[in-house]
Amino acid sequence: MDEVHLADILEALRLGKGRPSRVKEDPEGNTGILRLGAVDYDSKRVNWDERMRVSDLHPSAHHFLRSGDILIVGRGVHRTALLADDPPPQTVADRTFFVARPDMEQVEPAFLAWYLNERRAQHYLQSHSRGTNIQTIKKSALKRLPVQVPPLDTQERIADIQALVRREQKLVSEWMNRRSELARAVMAQKLKTSE
Repeated sequence: MDEVHLADILEALRLGKGRPSRVKEDPEGNTGILRLGAVDYDSKRVNWDERMRVSDLHPSAHHFLRSGDILIVGRGVHRTALLADDPPPQTVADRTFFVARPDMEQVEPAFLAWYLNERRAQHYLQSHSRGTNIQTIKKSALKRLPVQVPPLDTQERIADIQALVRREQKLVSEWMNRRSELARAVMAQKLKTSE
């Protein structure tokens, strides 16, 4: 298994698009801006419906997110990596994110997102973050992050297993919520009948 730097397996790594202060939110806008509030840190998913819509922003085509891009939270407490799985058209990430575009001939995007959230990579990201109030990581440090790259078929198997684990977590969470609702309803009914 090869160990390379993150930059060696990417087509591009860039900071998200800045939003000029003159650009205001417009629910009917043709461009979506992904902000930190759209991130679910537990499931490591993006809620695309939470993106900010604007009309007066005209980014270059390379700023628009593509399926397979990886969003890395570059400032704040978390250094979560998120797979941009089928992002809506005309959507850009704001400057709290780095956008990593994997070289698909070398690395499976879902594997890379998983790897970046694992302990070894997270330790590197945290130890290379700087700042007293708001922690940030520099692009140069991110590019040097060591990544273990197994063969593509192994990466795909790891990504499949991770997808199954996430699905199981979602189903268990839904089941627990329904069970709690049922328990509350039974207890409310018991209280009502004891009067």
